[in-house]
Amino acid sequence: MIPVARSSGRFICLLLSLTVLAGCHKPAQSKSTVSTRPRVALVSPAKRTLERSVGQPSYVYAYEQTSLYPKVSGFIQKWYVDIGDSIKKGQPICDIYVPELTAELEQKKALVAQQEVNVKLAEQMVSVAQQYQAAAAAQIKEAQANVKKYAASVERWESEVKRLGGLASERVIDQQVLTETRKQLKADQASQEAAQATTSAAEATERARAADVEKAKVDVDASRAKVVVDKAAEQRLAALVSYTHITAPYDGTVVVRNANTWDYVQPGSGDLSASAPAWDESTNRGAPIYVVARTDQVRIYIDVPETEASYVTVKTPAKVMFPALAGEEIDAPVTRTSWSLNTRSRTLRAEVDLPNPDRRLLPGMYAYGRVLIKRPDVWAVPLECVVAQGNQNVCYLYDHGKALLTPVQTGINDGTWIELVRKQVGGSWAPFTGSEELIKGDLGELANEQAVEAPPPAAPGNGTPARD
Repeated sequence: MIPVARSSGRFICLLLSLTVLAGCHKPAQSKSTVSTRPRVALVSPAKRTLERSVGQPSYVYAYEQTSLYPKVSGFIQKWYVDIGDSIKKGQPICDIYVPELTAELEQKKALVAQQEVNVKLAEQMVSVAQQYQAAAAAQIKEAQANVKKYAASVERWESEVKRLGGLASERVIDQQVLTETRKQLKADQASQEAAQATTSAAEATERARAADVEKAKVDVDASRAKVVVDKAAEQRLAALVSYTHITAPYDGTVVVRNANTWDYVQPGSGDLSASAPAWDESTNRGAPIYVVARTDQVRIYIDVPETEASYVTVKTPAKVMFPALAGEEIDAPVTRTSWSLNTRSRTLRAEVDLPNPDRRLLPGMYAYGRVLIKRPDVWAVPLECVVAQGNQNVCYLYDHGKALLTPVQTGINDGTWIELVRKQVGGSWAPFTGSEELIKGDLGELANEQAVEAPPPAAPGNGTPARD
């Protein structure tokens, strides 16, 4: 039995050898080809409403805050309010003792009263001068009447001399009568000349009286001008005296008091005895006597980065959260913006005004402000479709099996989606139409015009992958 087994084994080995040799003479089969193009997913832009919240830490600021400095030098005579006190507009805050200023004001008031009396006196002098002028005018009329009277008498005696001269030549009358008549004529001629001289003198007097009237009127104007000047000086001194009584500029709260009785204060430097450095101290180390704040409203500042600044305007929705108030959040619109950017921080200052009737919101309180940017009905794609290269955002558009590097202009993003505004086509910018196919994924591994493999076409919509 053993030899038979050995023979069978040799036979089997022979068959196996022949089989291997036969296989070595068969032609080699070709291997299947493997694609080297990366497989990508495609997305088409879809209309969406994007919302983005931009927040910044902030503080509560008083709607208004005013540092009260003295306008005049003097001693603090009395102060009426202390820190934390509520004040009303016009309420006395403190008095400054400046006795020489008050005395100067009283002196100026007396001078004004004296000048007003001088005005009345000058007005009376105008009346007197006008009466003198009227008397001179009457004298002119009287003198003119005398001139006419003597002219008529001269005319009569001239006629009489002529008549008597003829009679005397015929010896009808005595020569003595003619002589007396001639003397009477000469006397009336002299009186006429005197009346004419009196008229000239009266006219000169009247002109002088008229000049006196004009001078008196000028004196009245001068006296009135002095009253105006003195009253202006009085008002100036009254204003300075009013500065000795410091009052509240508006309804608010006292937040700083540096005033102490008989502290010496000066304009521009304030209370030199205040502790250094004092709150709201000026550049020349002048501490204000008081600092008051208006707190019926408060302000919250939110600095918006440049990339979102163009979307923030007046009435943009905002939210303000206060950690000190158990995280309470208040909704309010943006009240105003600075319109221009801060060139250092590259941010836009947005302010939110909040009513504070119960004065819960304290100036200096920590807050966190957010503006809510909403962009309705814009073209949007997932964030993975856009990448930044330098200062430019780019995407890869799928075109006939190739990835085309395309610069794009983008808007806001909400952390998942990003707004597409325009794409660069042929060196110019064109809007998106929604028919584009963008490559989604790791765009750092792609190159411009690189051949890629995309899945079969599928109906795009709602920003879901067009091909996956």
